[in-house]
Amino acid sequence: MLLICLIFNGNMVFFTKNSQFLIFLSAYNNIALRLKLEIINPIVSTLLPTLQDYWLAGLTDAEGCFTLSLLTKSKGYRLRFMLSKKWEVNKVILQHISSEVFFGVGYVRAHSEDDNWEYVISGVKNTALVIPYYDTHLMYTKKKQSYKIWKELRLLLINGAHLNSETRVNLVKLAKTINKS
Repeated sequence: MLLICLIFNGNMVFFTKNSQFLIFLSAYNNIALRLKLEIINPIVSTLLPTLQDYWLAGLTDAEGCFTLSLLTKSKGYRLRFMLSKKWEVNKVILQHISSEVFFGVGYVRAHSEDDNWEYVISGVKNTALVIPYYDTHLMYTKKKQSYKIWKELRLLLINGAHLNSETRVNLVKLAKTINKS
């Protein structure tokens, strides 16, 4: 428990997770006091993620989504990368990811579920900015395969495959496999 407390103390990003950790740390410190061990002073501040660490890849594994929707009444499409997080207090982290010090594109909006927020990057040009990060900071869940399919589809869009009715049918089928296990 000591090692867990030392690893996580001061190394949390989301405010809600940090508050949960502080409760855990308080329980540890109560035990430490009874056993006459040294207590751990809590670090209440949180960290901001960067493009140099794997934090965003881990978050994407848990809360991210790569999507492509091909519209039925036109040749249009919606290519998106999205992250979702519950509680307004965590919204500031999503805003940080959209800021110039991170990707510098996209927007944060209210999700359809109460007190949920999502960060959205749309379009071929804007989604290009996430590719260098995810090509060097690998994911480990089924999102790794979703990303691979999404990236392949993105290249097909750039090459105009969505404009041909025959290849568009194949794009629709392949797009439906994104985020499926």
